[in-house]
Amino acid sequence: MSKPSFSISGYCSIIETSLAAGYRVTPFSSALSTPEPAIILRHDIDLSLPCAIEVARAEAEMGVSATYFIMMSSDYYNPFSAIGRHQVQQIAALGHEIGLHWDSSNYPESDDAVHRQFRNELAHLGDIVGEEIVSASQHIPTDTPLFDVESLVENEAYSQKFRNRFTYVSDSSMQWRETTPLDLIKLGKSIHFLSHPIWWAGDGDDQAEKLRRMFIARCDEMETTLTEFTEYLYDVLSKRDQFDANFIKKKGKMNK
Repeated sequence: MSKPSFSISGYCSIIETSLAAGYRVTPFSSALSTPEPAIILRHDIDLSLPCAIEVARAEAEMGVSATYFIMMSSDYYNPFSAIGRHQVQQIAALGHEIGLHWDSSNYPESDDAVHRQFRNELAHLGDIVGEEIVSASQHIPTDTPLFDVESLVENEAYSQKFRNRFTYVSDSSMQWRETTPLDLIKLGKSIHFLSHPIWWAGDGDDQAEKLRRMFIARCDEMETTLTEFTEYLYDVLSKRDQFDANFIKKKGKMNK
């Protein structure tokens, strides 16, 4: 088994090897119309938007596009926040497709409610990037409830039309299974390559270290945010009369 290193250079080596072998690199939105051999670059963003941006920039420098599947209910990032919104838009601006990474464990267990929530998430994500979302992938489908959403989106990552044509391979938490993308490239197979940017762009040599450093970085960011917010509160309190007067003035304008 040919194992690439879990680093940005290791990830780029997979793409470079595929291009040298005559592969067409594609996001999901154009996968079925791409001549073979082709490789779908798919990223499920479970943990880190900054790592996703780093991988997205590397791909853009190589002139290729991928699909980045964004969670709307992640415990680790918020695409509705000003920072999260900007980060998702940065990925799109680099020429990549944005798709929905939906977590069925957060969905109500009735078909009508599932479909309603799924459509809402598609719409909210579309509002963030300014275009219709046509691709979706389920988060941890082996350990979450399965619902049929194929009729609600153009490209569902696990649908039969992709399985018929592309051989699926995943970085699986830095643990390859029977094969790697490099092995499949040697065989000339068209490939559906799922990767998670945290394993390639995160600091550290193994899964535990990459996760630990990611959480340390998040804690540092939260400490900075806390400091800035505390300073803002002190500023507001010191200028309370001015802020109150401005508010009354604005409310007056709103009522006219």
